[in-house]
Amino acid sequence: MKDSKGFMWFGTESGLNKYDGYEFVIYKNNPFDSTSISNNQIQSTFEKSNV
Repeated sequence: MKDSKGFMWFGTESGLNKYDGYEFVIYKNNPFDSTSISNNQIQSTFEKSNV
């Protein structure tokens, strides 16, 4: 999914990947960090509107 800022987001079976045109950042679940994503298996992505 391409968001409104131009980032590409890819949901995989091993985390959420963000691509900025140069490099990937991979977000994974960390059971010791309550602010990490809740699950590594990402099935869909969407961008929430600001309304």
